[in-house]
Amino acid sequence: MALKFGEIDLYLEFSMRQRCDKRCQAAEGDDCVCSCMGENHGGAAYWRHWTQVGETTLVSDPEVRERHYKVRRGDIVRER
Repeated sequence: MALKFGEIDLYLEFSMRQRCDKRCQAAEGDDCVCSCMGENHGGAAYWRHWTQVGETTLVSDPEVRERHYKVRRGDIVRER
């Protein structure tokens, strides 16, 4: 869409109640496929009171968080 319109706003919502994983505690950066949005990486979110509910599964608050990205045509890497 950014290629067509030049610029778009992208909003991603994350439910903090969805599952996270203990492996996030060893992850780096903010790239994450779980709902912690990178806050648990490196064990940084000790204050969120993550509860382990399986062998590696963690859960936290029911809060919903949102991230906003502005995607511009010039930011897109095109395949050759």
